[in-house]
Amino acid sequence: MNFNEWLKNEESIISRDYFEALLDTLPPDGKRKVKSYYIEKYRYYIKTHPQEKYEQIELNIK
Repeated sequence: MNFNEWLKNEESIISRDYFEALLDTLPPDGKRKVKSYYIEKYRYYIKTHPQEKYEQIELNIK
């Protein structure tokens, strides 16, 4: 499971377009807070799923 799949399960985000539409409804300060929230979510994902990170890097190299 990669980060996008994990995030869909955790946050019920349907697609990137859906996420972008949500961001478009927010003021600039709100967008900044949401982006920093998801940066923290990604850091948490990397800490809790280290094997998937290496598999993704390996796939990108091939």
